[in-house]
Amino acid sequence: MSTKLLTLLFAASLLLPLSAQDEDAFDVATDDTAAESTPAKKAADKKLDPKVAARLKKAEAAAKKLEKTKKMRAEKKVKWETNEKKAFKEAAKYNLPVWVLYTDPATCGICVKLDNEVLDTKEFKSAKGLFIGFRSAKPLPQYDCAAGKPMGVVLTPDKKRMNPNAGMAYVPGMAPAQYINMLRKYADRLQQEAEEKVNAELEAARAEAGVAE
Repeated sequence: MSTKLLTLLFAASLLLPLSAQDEDAFDVATDDTAAESTPAKKAADKKLDPKVAARLKKAEAAAKKLEKTKKMRAEKKVKWETNEKKAFKEAAKYNLPVWVLYTDPATCGICVKLDNEVLDTKEFKSAKGLFIGFRSAKPLPQYDCAAGKPMGVVLTPDKKRMNPNAGMAYVPGMAPAQYINMLRKYADRLQQEAEEKVNAELEAARAEAGVAE
């Protein structure tokens, strides 16, 4: 065997252990990196005070419920109830306003116009996610609907008036689309207020628990 070949073999034998050592060092470094906990994992692993954990759980449940309600209300068709209690219960379920209407087409010509020109039109009846209706042929003094027919008011599910400076009944020449747009604004406002409240409570609960979104 030549002297040159022996020299090359000797050099290779010296390099191999170094390469293996370097590879082991790389593997160790890689394993250490993988073992590190992320901030989210650390937050999940921490033991929270029971009251803090309960508040966080409640806030998260409320956020999920609101999201579910939002999907349901978007498909809720226009519906009129003659039972006051049931109307407000439905409104709370879907987070929708209640349109309270004192009307009696059997004894009121303008009430007939309201039905024919608005309420009974295909456009209005096919609208979704607007309101839950409560119709009464008897005066409703508790809602300021008693002086004449038709008279109406829009209320939140907990019976707070949403249109304090105006009624919501028949307006000559007002098209179904205009009624829909007006009622949509009330519904959207109610939804926005609910989302702001739930999001604020969720953000506060997460901050207290030290959990990032």
